[in-house]
Amino acid sequence: MVPFYEIQRSDIKIIHNKRELNYPTHVHEHMEILYIFDLSQHINIDGIDYEINAGEAAIIFPNTIHTYYREVYRDTDEICLLFLPGIFKGLFQNFFDVQPESPVITDIDSSVKLAFKELLSCTDFTEQVAWTMLIFSKLIKKLNLTHKQSIPVAGLTKKITTYISLNFKENITLDLLAKEFCVSKFYISHTFSEKLKVSLSEYVSSIRAKYAAEQLLSTDDSITNIALNSGFSSQSTFNRTFLKIYGMSPREYRNNF
Repeated sequence: MVPFYEIQRSDIKIIHNKRELNYPTHVHEHMEILYIFDLSQHINIDGIDYEINAGEAAIIFPNTIHTYYREVYRDTDEICLLFLPGIFKGLFQNFFDVQPESPVITDIDSSVKLAFKELLSCTDFTEQVAWTMLIFSKLIKKLNLTHKQSIPVAGLTKKITTYISLNFKENITLDLLAKEFCVSKFYISHTFSEKLKVSLSEYVSSIRAKYAAEQLLSTDDSITNIALNSGFSSQSTFNRTFLKIYGMSPREYRNNF
């Protein structure tokens, strides 16, 4: 039997932001596309700073270290589209061993701009897949791809970030990870500060905040329950972390979207 990829709803994530993000350094296996409807967003991709302006997009390939940041609190209007490349298996090349010469795309077709707008209000999963395919198939043609000289994140760092993505709701500490991966907790701390440029606690908090943001928009659960179910020890810690990343409180985020 020919192997196939079973598409799941979790394979595509659509995030609409009205404030410029300040999201710590992170890495994942999703393809990520940032498109700006209005104003701009600062982002660092693989060590290089960019400011993506209205009508422009940036594509972050799987396993590429990147950071969203802002210089001051300010509004924006942007969409982040994340999807696992496996949903288009067989239609495109393997994107784990290539990278774009530049991740920024400035000349975007009107059909792609329309597709981004449609994704904001689209709730049907099949339509989301279709719009995502249109966007990606159009944008990928705009990039000059080269083979990676080295893998940005490999070995222990990749294993730890994968572990955190699966267990972020639990109490994750340096001692826990040291025991899990049979290495010194000081080595793990050094790995985060050198490779991801953030502390372990900052990284875990960012993953929890991202999950909470999704729950705020997709459920009617109380903010307190969402905070606790996302792994935060208290709502005050959750509120402080969320404000730092999204530029607004969880309640404002839910009401605005």
